Amino acid sequence: MPADAFLKKAQTVLLDDAAHLAYYGSALPGPKDDEITGLVDDYVADAPPERLKIASGLSEAQASWLGTYAHRMAIVSVRKKSPDILRKAIVALLMAAKVTDPRESTMTMSVLYRAAELLLLGDGAFRGAAPEAPDADTERLLLGFLNRVDKTIQKMGYREETGKKGIIIVYGSQPIPPGFL
Repeated sequence: MPADAFLKKAQTVLLDDAAHLAYYGSALPGPKDDEITGLVDDYVADAPPERLKIASGLSEAQASWLGTYAHRMAIVSVRKKSPDILRKAIVALLMAAKVTDPRESTMTMSVLYRAAELLLLGDGAFRGAAPEAPDADTERLLLGFLNRVDKTIQKMGYREETGKKGIIIVYGSQPIPPGFL
């Protein structure tokens, strides 16, 4: 899909800030997750030059949606024991990394890495998704995370809990969103 068509489609899927806040705490997984998964699949199907145009053409708000999706899908991947869902979560974060503050990406990487640990994938999850990065700088950002001494979610300010449906990872002292329970 040409970058222009992708970005137009992204405008219909990745909506305004109010919808983004509602999405974060919605049921895991939900219909919006499926829509964003479709965008991730479209991105992966594109050639590297189109991927770079897509990643560079996203707005900060759209990148924030992708970061939230990555966090949510990290949780879902563990609950469903699905390396494929985790891979899509990592790719979504790679898509967003061109316009997201690298510190935010790094925080989300800790959540993705924790999911990789729980799925017994470790570094391999990041290494396997790295070729989907839109450019070498983004790939280095992802793989550079693996060199951190402390990759824990706690170091990045998150906490891990267990609910009726499985793992929950939330930031700081924030309440657990009802959709995560």
